[in-house]
Amino acid sequence: MVARILMGVMCLCFGVAAYLYAQHKISKGPEDGEMPEGESAEAVMKKAEAARKKFSGGLAVFAAVSVLIGEILILEYGTGIKAFIYAAAAMLLMSLSLVDLAIFEIPPEYNIVIAFLGVIMTVAEPDKWLSHLIGAVCVSGLFLLINLLSGGAAMGGGDVKLMAALGLLTGWKHILLVMILGSLLGAVIHSIRMKVSGKKKVLAFGPYLAVAGVLAFIFGDAIIAWYVAALVPEELINKQGMIRVTGLYI
Repeated sequence: MVARILMGVMCLCFGVAAYLYAQHKISKGPEDGEMPEGESAEAVMKKAEAARKKFSGGLAVFAAVSVLIGEILILEYGTGIKAFIYAAAAMLLMSLSLVDLAIFEIPPEYNIVIAFLGVIMTVAEPDKWLSHLIGAVCVSGLFLLINLLSGGAAMGGGDVKLMAALGLLTGWKHILLVMILGSLLGAVIHSIRMKVSGKKKVLAFGPYLAVAGVLAFIFGDAIIAWYVAALVPEELINKQGMIRVTGLYI
């Protein structure tokens, strides 16, 4: 009970702080001076101000969702450090989603803090250190390649860094799930938005990856366990659910 109360208080306080910080970043606009393709600085700032006003009344909802996610994570992982780290990361993902939707940018401090949480998680799970390290590079490396080949048009640098930080936090199996879920959400929802509006919209990919990340925190173990049990031979799986690859369990 004490751990659940602490989780609720932490999520409430951290959620409020994350929301207010998002509002602050939105009001400042893009820091690197780079505007989305086809968007002027004036247009982006106008949209940012409109988004800030739109989000201004959402503090109570943001805080309530933060507490709810924390309680769900306690039920999923118990009262260990993993639930608290994932809860903090979820608040950060929700916050950066608001910023990316408004100004099409993921401020680097979000990725730095998530990566720091990833370091803590790696230390807390010493038997899974290789999984965390592979997670940091497997999807982010693919996204980096897409970024370089497209000149940044198809994939932003913030998305690359976000996947590196999230991959370090979750490990390679979960970050692959985040990539798949985020891509599906982005493709479906963005297509619907363009169809409804009748206009071409710049895709802010961060929010879709963020939602996928939170879903992976909550349901990832169950989804991966089902997938592994269905497709991976039993002799390649140890008691912790890790898969043996070339003599190593990851």
